[in-house]
This record gives sequence, structure tokens and C-alpha cells, in this order.
Amino acid sequence: MKNYLRKEIDDRSGKIEGLLKKIKRQGTSAFKDMNEKEQKAVFNWSKDITRQYTSLIENDLSNVKNLADLPCPKDDIKMAIRVMLPIFISNGPQGMVKKLKLAYQELGSFQQIGTGDIKRIMTPATSKVISSSQKMRQNLNTYNQYLEVTISERKILFREIENYVDGLKYMIQNEN
Repeated sequence: MKNYLRKEIDDRSGKIEGLLKKIKRQGTSAFKDMNEKEQKAVFNWSKDITRQYTSLIENDLSNVKNLADLPCPKDDIKMAIRVMLPIFISNGPQGMVKKLKLAYQELGSFQQIGTGDIKRIMTPATSKVISSSQKMRQNLNTYNQYLEVTISERKILFREIENYVDGLKYMIQNEN
């Protein structure tokens, strides 16, 4: 995983790790206890992570992706998206809410792919590398195994983000 973004942000704000731990413990409601400078640091972290991640998925349309390609751990990306959502739900374009929900769900496509499996599932079927129908079947079987995990995880993430957004909408409606 690429941790350069986290290090860059840590250098800008030594407190970001503590703030992120607070959000992990308390959820996005932790924002209410933060001062404006802390909120801005977390928002900028979220914006940077989300921008880098959405750029990655927009440029890779495959159904199974390598976890090692993510800019940071899945949980950090999930948190970054969760931090961004309340802003767009309350006063932003709903198209952005949809984009963030899809990006959240797309995290399920990123799987820990074994070194030997990378060539098998990332090589197009028309490649000269595949020399026999038996090898092609093996590659498809391997790909299908990863695809099954991906589909299962995407379903879980879909329900997770739908519940989160529904909860946010309910909170926002009841605040007004």
C-alpha cells in the first residue's frame, strides 16, 4: 500500500493521526468536538484520499483489482468517504453522493491477490501467454474465485453505505 499520502498529510498536521483515531472510535459525530482547524485538517485528508482513490477506480474498470494498488488501507478510504458524505448530503450535488456511494462499494473489487495469481487473472485471455485451453480454464477458475469474493464484499459494502447514508439523511432531517 502506498503510504506517501498519509506521510505528507502527517507532515502538514502532526495531529491528524489522533483526529483519525477519534473518528474511528466515535464516527463522524467526532467532528462536533473538533475546532475549525482540526475539522479542516480532517476534511483535507478526506478530500485528498477520496480524490486519489476515485481517480484510481475511474482509470481501472476491471472487476477484480489488486489491493496493493490502493493509496492506503481500505478502512482509511471508507472513513474518508464517510467524512465527505455529510457535506454533500446536506448541501451538495446529489450526483456527488451517488459517486461517493459507488466508490465506497467499489472497494470490494480490491482483493489481496497472491503473487502467482496476479499473472493468471490480470492477463487477457487473448494473450500469447495462455498456451492451452487447460491453462485458460485454470486462469478463469482463479479469476472466478476472486470475482466471487469481490461480489460478496461489494454487496456488504453496498448495504453498509446505504445504511450510513440513510442514517445521515435522518439526522439532517431531524436537525431542521
